[in-house]
Amino acid sequence: MRTLDAQDRVNGYIFVFSALVEGKRYRYYHFSQDRKTDIVSDVLGSDYRGLIVVDGYGGYDRFSGLGMGIQRCLVHAARKWKDIQKGLPKKERKKHGSARIVELFERVFCDEEEIRQIGPKTAEERLALRKDPKRAGHVEELVRAIEDVPNRYAEDSAMYKAAQYFLNDKEAFLTFTRNGLAPTDNSEAERTVKPYALARRNFLFVRGKNGGDCSAVAMTMIENAKDNGLEPLSYMKWVLSDAYRGNADHMFDSPNVPDWVRSAYERKEPKSKAPAFAG
Repeated sequence: MRTLDAQDRVNGYIFVFSALVEGKRYRYYHFSQDRKTDIVSDVLGSDYRGLIVVDGYGGYDRFSGLGMGIQRCLVHAARKWKDIQKGLPKKERKKHGSARIVELFERVFCDEEEIRQIGPKTAEERLALRKDPKRAGHVEELVRAIEDVPNRYAEDSAMYKAAQYFLNDKEAFLTFTRNGLAPTDNSEAERTVKPYALARRNFLFVRGKNGGDCSAVAMTMIENAKDNGLEPLSYMKWVLSDAYRGNADHMFDSPNVPDWVRSAYERKEPKSKAPAFAG
């Protein structure tokens, strides 16, 4: 995001965290003036040894050395090959080598959707379904196809670069084949950051870290209120009017939330206009 600081516009960054804890979804927005990933340890704690699901940003590489499991977003990897397809004339797309790899990615994603619809309750059940010979075979075929690319294409080609993007971090892209908790993509993080991204122009005047922190706090309150069936504005009014009393528990799922705030949040759908007919 771009923010005003004194006379200039400067870059700011929003890191988003989203997790299911005992069946409840929690989202957290964190503003930073740089892209340093130290805040991951700051937020999760230096003793965190769980799983993190991330995009392709290289700054997350070091966390595997700290004992964390990393799942790289497989959709980001597939996008490299789809971009190659988009850059080709339509008549050449099906014959090009990238078409086969795009098809194999889609098979893996279809398998994951099938597993999601089956609805396994535990990580062990999900992993067992992934290890089904047919589904595991699709992943193996995809990996073999990508591993063959560097032998057939020049280093400066788009095919070679797309293959190296995957192969340079292959184990992190395939964490889901070893860990039933891991999804194949970080779509949840992208869904979480979307409301902030859509409103980024409104945050142009946050003016530095204090303003950026405030915008992140506000977005954290709003999005978690919606997830917990609370009307966001009422929830914020309650927190701001009650906090000065020294009450500590203002969490979204707190039993202290008053009934007038707890009323189910309903998204307001725009009213459709009746079609006009002439004649």
